[in-house]
Amino acid sequence: MTKPSSRQLNLFGPDVDLGAGSAPARRRPPPDRDEHRYFFAFRPPADATHSIDIFGRSLCRLLGSRSRLLGPSRYHITLCGIKGQGEAPAWIIAALKTIGGSVSAPIFDIAFDHARGYGRPGDPRAVFLASTQKISVLDDFYWRLRNAMQANGFRTKPGFNPHLTVFYDEHPVTNAIVPPVRFTVRDLVLIRSIHGSSRHDHLARWQLGGR
Repeated sequence: MTKPSSRQLNLFGPDVDLGAGSAPARRRPPPDRDEHRYFFAFRPPADATHSIDIFGRSLCRLLGSRSRLLGPSRYHITLCGIKGQGEAPAWIIAALKTIGGSVSAPIFDIAFDHARGYGRPGDPRAVFLASTQKISVLDDFYWRLRNAMQANGFRTKPGFNPHLTVFYDEHPVTNAIVPPVRFTVRDLVLIRSIHGSSRHDHLARWQLGGR
């Protein structure tokens, strides 16, 4: 990995540790610059995004909500990522691409069977799909990806609760049972998201192996 300069380090907030010898953690810059997020994720195929849209619209009607769904282009299961103010330098993107290509997993199936809403009172809650079943392939992949990020100097927060956010709303949703949304996970995607842009840019993609 290319050795970062102090200027490159300053692009990132305290959620990212770029390894030994890096600059001390700094306070988060004022919110006058766009926050960039770079994260690995699994995305549902087109037929599954249609089912998710149907579920989201039904739940919005049930809650009396006018919230907008994230939409097929942004539905995903977040794994590991980093965030900071401003665009990441090229050496960080290259490092993330190297990490993504170094971790393999078989193709696997996933099913979400209940919905929850999480957030602080008064703030929009992330209404998401989750699963009551433990998926060992998914958990194992997450930990190997997290270890690979740490080995390359990126600090990631511990803990993994796989979920797929559908929309944001102030109405509470607590473990509502839903018709299962099932799909097959076939690839890993590196995504860039700029806060407020409502857009995901796919920077790289890797096919998973056989079952």
